[in-house]
Amino acid sequence: MVFQAYTSFDWLSVGKNVEFGMRINGIPARERKERAAHFINLVGLGKFIDTYPSRL
Repeated sequence: MVFQAYTSFDWLSVGKNVEFGMRINGIPARERKERAAHFINLVGLGKFIDTYPSRL
């Protein structure tokens, strides 16, 4: 089990949290955004991509 509080940054949106690892690994912004959207949609959170974790 992974607790959400330990795996996300409260000051970043859902999309930016998913993009974070890709950003520090040098993935270009456009590709990060596309990949993040894909995986967020896979778990049914597509409409929350710009929402902060505390609002989920």
